[in-house]
Amino acid sequence: DETKKVTQLKCIVSSYPPSLVIVMRYLFAFLHHVSQYSDENMMQPYNLAVCFGPSLVRGPNNGDAAELQRINSLVKSIIIQHESIFPSQNELPGPVYEKCMTLEEDD
Repeated sequence: DETKKVTQLKCIVSSYPPSLVIVMRYLFAFLHHVSQYSDENMMQPYNLAVCFGPSLVRGPNNGDAAELQRINSLVKSIIIQHESIFPSQNELPGPVYEKCMTLEEDD
């Protein structure tokens, strides 16, 4: 159940030091933004999870295919549900990723 998973992830994240939560909030907001352009960059949330998951989450059996699959699924869920998992800037002051793209005149 996604709702239960989000609630558990939110509880786990809240136990981390605030500085780590701020960095994670920023990173996962950025990855979510990248995934919104998957038609152009071929990086859906699962593909991003495959690339970043093994570096962000260490499992007990590094290299076990089933464990890597669970890690990728977890990271994919965090990318998709990041706004529900991480505290807002009002709840935890600090930098937040802002979706702004500026193009130079030549672009």
